Amino acid sequence: MGLVLTTHTNNYLYKGLHAQAQRLPPERHGEIVPLRSLLDAGVKVSLATDNVPVSPFLPIWQAVARRSYQTKERVAPGEALSRADALRCATANGAYLTFDEDKKGSLEVGKLADVAVLSADPLATEESSIAEIRSLMTMVGGRIVHETPNWLG
Repeated sequence: MGLVLTTHTNNYLYKGLHAQAQRLPPERHGEIVPLRSLLDAGVKVSLATDNVPVSPFLPIWQAVARRSYQTKERVAPGEALSRADALRCATANGAYLTFDEDKKGSLEVGKLADVAVLSADPLATEESSIAEIRSLMTMVGGRIVHETPNWLG
């Protein structure tokens, strides 16, 4: 069917997780933003955020950790995504969602090659630190559009 789903992890996995989990018995907690099940069923899932400043790393962390900021407990860890899957949802699947998969979302010949230098490696940093990752420098179309002062040292 070509179904693509964009999720609001901030409301249901971060801020509202405690409330959601209390409304459902434990055996139904997997129904709260069931990212792993959706991907396993072949649904393209894209991550989104409405946080300011905008950063994809809070929803990436939420998809990986599935922890409430109120209680710090994990809910339905079987629905968690690997870091690689969460990054793919925020990049390639996001491009697919906006019909831009031929132009962006992955590093390939012929696609836009915008660059972000990150404050940490999202595949290797402590799980609890993923949400804190920031772009130190961002290039779009060959131009620096964002640069943290003194980021080079």
